Amino acid sequence: MLRWAAGGLLGLVAAIATVDAAQAQGTPDRSVAEPPSIKVLFIGNSYTYVNDLPGMLVALADSPDSPRRIQTSHVTTPGANLEELWNVGVARDAIHKNWDYVVLQDGAGHLMSNPEGMARYARLFDAEIKQSGARTILFLPWAHKFQRDAQPGMNRTISHIAKELGAQVAPIAAAWTIAQRLDPEITLYKLDARHPTLTGSYIGACVIYLVLMADRKTCPAIYPGVISRNEVDVVRNASAQAIDAFR
Repeated sequence: MLRWAAGGLLGLVAAIATVDAAQAQGTPDRSVAEPPSIKVLFIGNSYTYVNDLPGMLVALADSPDSPRRIQTSHVTTPGANLEELWNVGVARDAIHKNWDYVVLQDGAGHLMSNPEGMARYARLFDAEIKQSGARTILFLPWAHKFQRDAQPGMNRTISHIAKELGAQVAPIAAAWTIAQRLDPEITLYKLDARHPTLTGSYIGACVIYLVLMADRKTCPAIYPGVISRNEVDVVRNASAQAIDAFR
């Protein structure tokens, strides 16, 4: 059984469980040479690094039934938006280090208040990403808990710029909405009404996993000793539905 520990969260351990034979989509033969890992760079803020979403994505891909491994790194700054990350320059330099994909995650507040600014800096980042030979994935963030009426506008902004750039969308906010519809009791926000719980981050990792593994119908399951069995089912179902809606 593969294990993943969220960086900086003592005692919080998640494990990846093999999907049972009735659910599995075919376990790759590990005796055959594996295809190269998918290399993913994350650029964003605490929506990305809380619960170590990049590390969780790696653990999902280490599941025995996953067809590819994933390697990740991230350039993240608390509270930063794409404009600030662009101006600092570290993220721009990191792009040119042989990645397959770069995930751009703007601050939710910035996306809500300044969609034109988000689009401008997404274009600048995307040009650098294309120059490096990688592909852009736009992280669709969830609105703050008490500003959820802003979510449709955020969805439109991300969808519009993704279409313009030919980028892929990781519809994480859409999966959150579906999960909350499937289980109104599910807890996705921390007490600050902004950051994700472990379950919220698991949705993010599942959605990005399915974007990267286009032939997969569901993402691997996290061992329900940490997240309830019902939440595992809800997360995997919601992530798959969100991906289907955006493909």
